[in-house]
Amino acid sequence: MKVVIIEDDRTTALLLKAHFEDRGDTVIPCVNVREALSYLERELPDVAIVDVTLPDGDGKKIVEAIRDRPQGARVIVVIYSATDPQSLGQIQGADVVIQKSSDLRELLNVTASGKP
Repeated sequence: MKVVIIEDDRTTALLLKAHFEDRGDTVIPCVNVREALSYLERELPDVAIVDVTLPDGDGKKIVEAIRDRPQGARVIVVIYSATDPQSLGQIQGADVVIQKSSDLRELLNVTASGKP
């Protein structure tokens, strides 16, 4: 699968990248909203791991951009945030919200099984 990871924390991004690549996925890292939107104009991934709080804006813009694209509904969109999922509420367009402090296996399982 092609996985785009939109994460500004370098350590977190490298950890996620390593786990997805170990699984055999192709990983496209993006560090901010601008970079992610530029990538999404060219192509859509199978999976998008999106941090909500990014240095140049809100990760919700990325979710909207994915869902607005033709074929955007087929992308598994995971909000992966340090913020408690309860306080984030429902993020329109996201398939699942996972807190960064959760077991990484939860994230890998959600994305391995295909569209929830």
